[in-house]
Amino acid sequence: MKNFTIYLAVTLCLFLSRINAQETFEERAKSIASKIESITKDEKAALKTEVEAVNQQLINGTITKDEADSKKKKLAEARAINIESKVALAEEELKNLVQEKVDGKIKERDTTRTFKLEWNNKKKWKVKKEGESRTTSQFVFAAGFNNLVTNGAAANSDFRYWGSH
Repeated sequence: MKNFTIYLAVTLCLFLSRINAQETFEERAKSIASKIESITKDEKAALKTEVEAVNQQLINGTITKDEADSKKKKLAEARAINIESKVALAEEELKNLVQEKVDGKIKERDTTRTFKLEWNNKKKWKVKKEGESRTTSQFVFAAGFNNLVTNGAAANSDFRYWGSH
């Protein structure tokens, strides 16, 4: 039961554990690119909702067409500044990533995935006995004859040594 528990625990550890290696250059570059895309999408969506609100005010008659145009321009400029500042941070991060790659701080992913599990085998550490080995790899040829002894003599048997008719 003790062995079963140990084997079960080791098996669970092997299959349920997750080893996370450092992200590669390509993965990090893709994540920065997706971050830039999400920044622009979010800011454009926010600008669209603000412009729709201004258009609704124009339809309701609370503001004039010139005021609506000037508000739209101000909102667009503010969102453009937001996009530029956030994208500049992401571009700086990308620039640092490229510099790390050039400097050799980022290692390539190891393409040979290996898994090695080793137990301490005490047989390896035993000292080999001095003396002759009991097993050899020599070729041995042997032949023999058998005969049935009947009535105390082998000469009068019904079986022959060499013949097989």
